[in-house]
Amino acid sequence: APASTAEPAGTIVVDVQGKVRRPGSAVLPAGSRVVDAVEAAGGLRTGFRAATVNMARPLTDGEQVLIGGGPEPTAPAG
Repeated sequence: APASTAEPAGTIVVDVQGKVRRPGSAVLPAGSRVVDAVEAAGGLRTGFRAATVNMARPLTDGEQVLIGGGPEPTAPAG
């Protein structure tokens, strides 16, 4: 990969979507948690209950953090 697209050592990139004020990609320090990603996305939208999200979960590089989304839909049988 070209050096211009590489992230600095000690950082991760996550995609924050769902019930946040500014969805999109966030560059965070390695070791960040969901709460850090939510803060980078402008915080939770008004009316969304933070108790439904594990804000303490550690993040990994390249993951998508979906706030307020339900479980993945399953394909119908048959």
